[in-house]
Amino acid sequence: MPLFAALLASALHTRPCTQGKTKVPATCGTLRVYENRAAQSGRTIGIHFILLKAKHPSGHVIYVNLGGPASELQDVPFIADGDFLKELAALRDRYDELFVDERGFGESHRIGCDLAPPAQPQVYFAQLWPSKILAACRAKSARIADLAQYNTTSAIGDLDDLRAALGYDKLIFDVGSYGTFTAFLYMRAYPQHVESAVMMGVAPPGIMNLSREFAKGSQVALDRLAASCARDAVCSKKFPDFEAHFYAVLHRMDRGPMPVRMKNDVTKKVQTVLLSREVFADNMRHMLYDPEGSSYLPYVIDHAYHGDTLPLGQIVDWETQAFASLVDAGAYLSYTCAELMPSGNSPADLAQARKTWFGDDRARAQLAACKIWNVPAMPAAFFEPVRSGAPILMFSGTNDPAAPAYDATQELGYLWDARQMLIENAPHDAESPCTDRTAEKFIRSGGSWKGIDLDACTANFARTPFATTWPPQ
Repeated sequence: MPLFAALLASALHTRPCTQGKTKVPATCGTLRVYENRAAQSGRTIGIHFILLKAKHPSGHVIYVNLGGPASELQDVPFIADGDFLKELAALRDRYDELFVDERGFGESHRIGCDLAPPAQPQVYFAQLWPSKILAACRAKSARIADLAQYNTTSAIGDLDDLRAALGYDKLIFDVGSYGTFTAFLYMRAYPQHVESAVMMGVAPPGIMNLSREFAKGSQVALDRLAASCARDAVCSKKFPDFEAHFYAVLHRMDRGPMPVRMKNDVTKKVQTVLLSREVFADNMRHMLYDPEGSSYLPYVIDHAYHGDTLPLGQIVDWETQAFASLVDAGAYLSYTCAELMPSGNSPADLAQARKTWFGDDRARAQLAACKIWNVPAMPAAFFEPVRSGAPILMFSGTNDPAAPAYDATQELGYLWDARQMLIENAPHDAESPCTDRTAEKFIRSGGSWKGIDLDACTANFARTPFATTWPPQ
């Protein structure tokens, strides 16, 4: 065994485990890596992973990353049971499936910052990154981690070490959102170890501009939602002025934060808090991410317009707490402040963002948070578009408020063997039975385009019916 492989094997610790209610056989484990990969000395950290085992192993492995950046292991039981990404359940006949908590997230030396303390909604209704809490967390986190080492470049190095330690020659990618960002960077660094990739909600490095994409994408998503409401018999009757009411509620915050009611999860009492525009905008964007969230938006806005702000307050609270539970805020800032914020936030970019309903409030809020978090930007070469000859199937939703379809379309110019499937009326998550079948066929073929119909799923996305009652069931 070569020395490097032997060293990796000695750093790998595994144990048998099962996942989900169906008790899918798996391997749970940890790979010890240097926190500072360039120095190869000093502090080591454990990279935790779960490997779902194929019924009839073929030596192939699918790396799954749903986005974030966030902990990936928390979703494994649900994927094991086939609750979503159903192609993975089918592919598990021959393919192992690898899930990894990237460094800084979940169980992999977590850098946790609780920026949404449940007992203090007045704090997280005012700021996305409350400055006092963030500064204190930054000081605490710096004592246990070199925050500049927590980024996607380091994470893909960890992933390649794990691939080698587990004995796989190549990775197949089944990824979404930020997971596509990770996949592209891995393709650039380790092209010889890539078999094929399926991507959804594509966020290509060097092309994605966070301020522009969130603003322009959210504008398109809202416009298309309003048009869908106007065409829908139920929504148009119940909420005939949805779009006008949305802008009216938004402009109430032009003069400052808006009072809203919400139920405090700790005291169990309804209270009034001040909702800032930056928090409102980002949470409305989150609602536009998925079909269920967007289905409630006309109801929430209509009630807020007419003075009943409790549904709006509850949605902001639920969305904030859900995001806080899924995404470790400290690690999120280490990654995004180094990789996504240094480019695309010029005065011209922010001026363009202000032409949309989303505005530049969120961008300016994160820029302020990045000053507090204080990690260096990645080198200039990092921000170049990724070129790759790997077979890549990209699914893009026309209503995606975070990774608009035009980003994937632009990335196609740098890819030699990639295709894009546009899904009409789909948001960030464009999954459907049709996309599941197409992804499965593409992966099984080793990335062949033979028999792949790029128009097959275009009109197959079923919108969730618009909600007319509260609370969500």
